[in-house]
Amino acid sequence: MYQSIIDLKPELKKIPNQDLKRKSDKFRYKSIIEYIFKSHKDFDEEFDSSFILNILPHYSVLSSFVHGGPWAEKEMRDHENEEWIKSEIYKDTVLAISITTGIKLFSFLTASKVNVKFLTVLKGLIDINKLISKMNRDHSEISDDH
Repeated sequence: MYQSIIDLKPELKKIPNQDLKRKSDKFRYKSIIEYIFKSHKDFDEEFDSSFILNILPHYSVLSSFVHGGPWAEKEMRDHENEEWIKSEIYKDTVLAISITTGIKLFSFLTASKVNVKFLTVLKGLIDINKLISKMNRDHSEISDDH
């Protein structure tokens, strides 16, 4: 990997391989997720990680379509099952609401650095996030029963 980076950006040759690796590791998938968990807990002690844990398998499946992988073929076969389709619509709806709530949550948190009045909105968004997490857990329990 080091040589590929140097081929693209020769000016980085002066940075030792270990330093470049350490710096680039900050942007690995696992590091980003760890950062999100830590930053969430900094402002919400009751942080419910189910949103992030819920999005990870979706990311894996979607990346299979983008980069080519075994999940893409399996997903296409599953589209023939009506119960599976209903379940996926529910999961996609909960995921979409989770994502938009998360965006609003981080936007208001950022805005609160300029004006603390924006903090008043955070409790409502955190409550919505908890409700979504419960919906997701309830759906998982129903899915596990079938």
